[in-house]
Amino acid sequence: MRPILRVPQPLPFFDGFDVAQDPLGSPWQARVNTLLTDMYASGGKAIAKSVAAGEYDDSAALLSDYGPNVDIVATVFKDPSINAGANHECELLLRATQTTTRSLQYECLFNFGGGIQCFAWEDGGSQVFRELSASSGPLTMGRQYITGDRLRAKIVGNTITMSCIESNDAETVLGVFTDTAYASGQPGIGGFFRVSEGANQAHFCFLDVRVTQLP
Repeated sequence: MRPILRVPQPLPFFDGFDVAQDPLGSPWQARVNTLLTDMYASGGKAIAKSVAAGEYDDSAALLSDYGPNVDIVATVFKDPSINAGANHECELLLRATQTTTRSLQYECLFNFGGGIQCFAWEDGGSQVFRELSASSGPLTMGRQYITGDRLRAKIVGNTITMSCIESNDAETVLGVFTDTAYASGQPGIGGFFRVSEGANQAHFCFLDVRVTQLP
């Protein structure tokens, strides 16, 4: 089993999800509104509860006490029997702020098929979000993500960089985005799944996550 190391933020943080929690608990903060759904930990994985009820019920769990510039690296699990005809998304969240009525955040979306998108959520109860345009990057790995791939999202100033690190440590920058909507907020993890299409949340999820505060 991977060791669990939890240290006070904003020092480098690691969670291997070896402790079963429903919803995902301390030091993670569960969602605080009915717009989103929770993440939970089971069998060494962090799994989303999203089912696409109400169209966009993305799952989210946030950390606390981080400054605006962070680097998140999360190892992904993909079941070989995943339903390729259904929507499966793992998300890394940047500068997220939640209230009982709003969810504001940058969502770095990794689709199991290998693609990425980046969104600024401007959620005031109607689940409004704005897709960011990439200034560079192929926006795809050119293959499906596989178990052991490390998904990465980094934000410094107004620049968001999304990438994938393979098992041989080769890193592919998938997209670079620039936006000024949010200057502060917390890092987190999330996911979105259309269960009505046959998606299984446990078939595309996180094995661990590392967060590093950046200058």
